[in-house]
Amino acid sequence: MLGDSVAVYLADGLSKDGIASTIVDATSLVRRGADSEPGTVRILRDGAVTREQLQEVLGDLLEPEDHAGHEHDPEHAQEQDRDS
Repeated sequence: MLGDSVAVYLADGLSKDGIASTIVDATSLVRRGADSEPGTVRILRDGAVTREQLQEVLGDLLEPEDHAGHEHDPEHAQEQDRDS
């Protein structure tokens, strides 16, 4: 589904309960320069691992819910186009 757009996949086979995998983007944690702001982990697709579970582990590294996924949300992109 994601093809060549993803450099690394971590997979553990088929889901036992039929719930899709949670997909996160943590690339901003490694693409930081010395002068850049701290990176965050973005949820790209909600799934078996909940936001609350990720929050327990990641704390402030998890992107706030009000910012999450807007780049991948066509409706939000249309809103930005109208505001421009």
